[in-house]
Amino acid sequence: MKASLHRPTKAVIDLSAIAFNIEQIAAHIPRSVQKWAVVKANAYGHGAVPVSQHVQALVDGFCVSNIDEALELREAGIAKSILIL
Repeated sequence: MKASLHRPTKAVIDLSAIAFNIEQIAAHIPRSVQKWAVVKANAYGHGAVPVSQHVQALVDGFCVSNIDEALELREAGIAKSILIL
C-alpha cells in the first residue's frame, strides 16, 4: 500500500498483551527451559526499551542484532543477559 498523508497509520502497543503471550508460552514448556525475548530492530517496531522493561521479570535474557542495541538496553537499566544474534 502506498503511504498517504490522508491515511496516517498509528500502532498502539499493548505491553500487557506481550507479557500475557510470554506467560501463555511459558505455561506450556518446562520451567527449566530458558525464555529469551527477541527485541532486535526496536522490538520489531514495538520499542525495545519499553518492551524489555515490561517483560524482564518473565524472561531469562534478550536477543538483539548488534552492539548498539545491546548498549541501548544496558543504558536503560536492563541487567539480564543479552545475546547479540
